[in-house]
Amino acid sequence: MPALSLEHSVAASDTTVFREVSGEAVLLQLDEGTYYGLDDVGTRLWQLMLTHHRLQDVFDAALAEFDVAADDLQRDLLNLAQQLVERRLLVVRR
Repeated sequence: MPALSLEHSVAASDTTVFREVSGEAVLLQLDEGTYYGLDDVGTRLWQLMLTHHRLQDVFDAALAEFDVAADDLQRDLLNLAQQLVERRLLVVRR
């Protein structure tokens, strides 16, 4: 898959189960039976992806919430989204 951009939209895959435990996400990829954990920032970005879908909208919401440089946030958001797509936890909806 080509690299994601802020113009892409994403959604949780049908085979992903999400639970929040003590402010951090636990994701289960049902097809593989593999668990993944996200820290508090990753969990918030996951929640924003589920709410907004379009990565530009996720970026805008996160930029308003976090005290972070825009370039760093964009890099980290796209990196996280790419990893989640590669692990089949997210699907690209474009």
